This record gives sequence, structure tokens and C-alpha cells, in this order.
Amino acid sequence: MPLRVCLIVDNPLRDIDGLVLVARNLALNGVQAYLVPMYNQDFDVIAIKPDLVLVNYARPNNIEQLWRFHAAGIRIGILDTEGSPAMDLDDFARNVKNVKCSDFIDLYCLWGSEQYDAFLKQKVTSKEKLHLTGCPRYDYCANPWTKALPQPAIEKNYILINTRFPAINPRFTSGPEEERATMVKAGFNAEWVDSYIHDSQIAYDNLIVSLERLSNRFPEQQFVIRPHPFENPQAYKQLSKLNNIQIRQEGTSVEWINSAKMVIHQNCLTAIEAVMLGCEPISLEWFNTPALSEIGPRSVSQLANSQEELESLVSMILSGSIPAASSELTTARNNIIHARYYANDGKSAQRVANIISRVIANSNKLQRRKMPRFEIKPTVMHVARMIFGYKLFHYLKRSVQGSKNDMRLAAKLFNLEQVQSILDRINNVSNKNEAVSVCYAANDDLVYSRYASGQVVKVWKSI
Repeated sequence: MPLRVCLIVDNPLRDIDGLVLVARNLALNGVQAYLVPMYNQDFDVIAIKPDLVLVNYARPNNIEQLWRFHAAGIRIGILDTEGSPAMDLDDFARNVKNVKCSDFIDLYCLWGSEQYDAFLKQKVTSKEKLHLTGCPRYDYCANPWTKALPQPAIEKNYILINTRFPAINPRFTSGPEEERATMVKAGFNAEWVDSYIHDSQIAYDNLIVSLERLSNRFPEQQFVIRPHPFENPQAYKQLSKLNNIQIRQEGTSVEWINSAKMVIHQNCLTAIEAVMLGCEPISLEWFNTPALSEIGPRSVSQLANSQEELESLVSMILSGSIPAASSELTTARNNIIHARYYANDGKSAQRVANIISRVIANSNKLQRRKMPRFEIKPTVMHVARMIFGYKLFHYLKRSVQGSKNDMRLAAKLFNLEQVQSILDRINNVSNKNEAVSVCYAANDDLVYSRYASGQVVKVWKSI
């Protein structure tokens, strides 16, 4: 049987394009890759039983799940969705260390030099398990993959506003209280979480007022508001009543930035993506706070310290008369790209795939460690999954809970057509004509078919 790897897709809006690049590189290395929806991993990873599963994080809320993968004889790698988080990187590294993932992981892919140094300093795991790769979803900021980006269904040169308020406008949870509980459970300091949620509400309210004024100041200019992938777009419905504002959440942030005239944001990492794509970012500073502020996005942006300064900067960029970036700003931009994203070279997916391929090609038998005891509730849920299998478990769960979780589950699904479309665009700009194919995982791919969701997409080299 060929070597096999499961790749966990956290949020398709944000992650699927980069992970298709990883899957394609794995396929070219002779490894079969399986793209698994995040909410199905309890079933599909066990059903496939791959040589390795590349998960999206290690936190207190999923540590039992990772231990169970390890106990099943599956190697574990981590490509964190938060490689450049909204907190001190030493604190972030300590939070990861506290879940003791070093006991069972085989590799940890790190986005940039700052994160790598923090993980070494905090001794999160052994140095040989840490790999500085960059994040594959940002490969599309560099050629040739920028040419593989689709054009949004709107005329180019719009002004893009990237928002970042999922804590108060959550898409996948019931509201701020549930978000707070989730953040605290994930290891964030409760006092900081309270400040973050409180200040987010104030910043959101100020943003709405600012964008209304901006829309009226430039009535002929098209604006696109793109909410964070974890944010409910209905929070901006009132702005869509204005003739020159659209609310759009489909596609990736990179493809929207690539066709934009400029990016307006507050503490959003897409500011760094904008710099990598040659698009000017503007940071809204007059209602920023210490709890919200992130050094990275601010340090690469033009700073607007009032509504008047914002409108002046927008006017200059639209007219093409904005001053060239100072040497200090240019240096800051280059430094932050290396510190947070390693390199803007389009090769992060290749580095991740090559490291995975080396790890699973190692013929040494996996040394399983004894799994610690966990709380009774998740253990009961696990037993129920194993007894009933995917279809019956979800049937019984829906019978008890109703359909309240269906929308949340559906929002994190993707399909074969999406993956094929991304792969086609990648192949169209590649210098090589490799025979990489996609299909839904079938019975031949499964060790335990009763646990399979039927929603996993397989990527492999067909010739």
C-alpha cells in the first residue's frame, strides 16, 4: 500500500487553497493525500488510518483527539492555523507546550523565524521535530501561484475592507459568551479575553460609522467588505444598503487582495499579505486599543490616526500620488515577512510536503506512548462514535439535538469540484504537466468503512 496522509481542513474559505498545494506536492512525492473536513476528522482519520495526519492545531480542546490518533498508530504532524497569532509568540509557544503535544507528535511546521525561535526557547518539543516552512496559504502571494488566483466576480480596483471581529460576530458559535469560553479553554488568559471582546465591540461600532462616512466621501468608488472567515457576514448587512458597498465572504483573502486598489483594516494579518502582493494597506488607528493591537499588521501599514487622515490616504492612493514607503517602513515590511511568514517564495507547501514525506518514509516503528486519562464526557462521545459509526452517530445526534449544528457543519465542508478547480488553476500555471488526479475517497482507501463520511477528497499521482 502506498504511503498516505490526511490533511485536516479547518476553514475552507481560508485553508483549502494552500492545502491543495500541499496535497499536490505530496502526490508528486508518491504519497496519497486525503483532504478531511475538520468536523469529520474523528471519523475519517480513523476510517482511513493514514501513515500521518497533519492537524490544524494542538490545544486543550483537541488534545484527547490527538492522543487517540496516536493510540491508533497514526503519526501526527501540526501545521498550525495560528502561526502568527494575536498574542506574544512566547506566550503562544507556552500554551502549546502546556498541552504536552511533544509526547506524541512527529513534526511541527512553523510559519516564520519568530515562531520558530519562540518554540525553541520554550522547548515546546525537540529541535528535530520543529521545521521552519512558512504557511502554504501564502504561497499564492508569490509567482507562479499568484497567476493561479481566480478573479472575483467584480471589477478590479475596488477598495477592500478586511474585518476581524469573530469574537463578537461569530459565524460558528452562538455568540460572544460561547466564543469567550472557547478562547479560555484554548489557553488564552481570561482577563485578556474579556478585554479583547469588550474592545472588539467598541472597534466594530466605530468601524461601521467610519465606513459609512468613507462611502459617502467617495460615492463613485466601489468598496468590498470581506468579513473574517469565522465572522458572521450578517453583522455588516446595514452597510450593504449603500450603493457602493458589497459584502463578500467567498474565496480567499489573497485572491480579493490581488485585485484590490488598497486594503483597509485594523490589526488584520491580511495587511502583510497585501504588502507581499504589492497592495497598499491602511490601518485604522484612532479606535485601536492595546488589547486589540498587533505589531505586525500595524508595522507594515500606512497609519490613519483619524477619519480625516483615512480619507486623505484613500484619496492619495486612488490618485496614484501616495508617497513612496520610507526606508524604515520598507525595512519593517521585509523584517515582518521573514519573522512571521519565513519567505515570500511560493515554496511553503513544497517544504511541508517534503518534510512529511521524509517522516513517513522512515521505516522505524511508531513508539506508542500510554494515553493519559481524560474527562468522562469526551470519552463517552468517543465510545459512541466507535459503536455507531458515522451515519448512525449523526442520525442519533440529530434526533436528540435537532438540526441546530447543521449550518455550522456545512460551512466547513468543501467538495470535489472545488478541489478540482483549484488543482486545475495550479496546473495551468505550473511549468510541469504532472498527472495529479482527485476523487472522493472510496472503499479501497478505507480501513474501517463504517466510519467514513463520504466527504473526503483524495489527491494522488495517477501515472
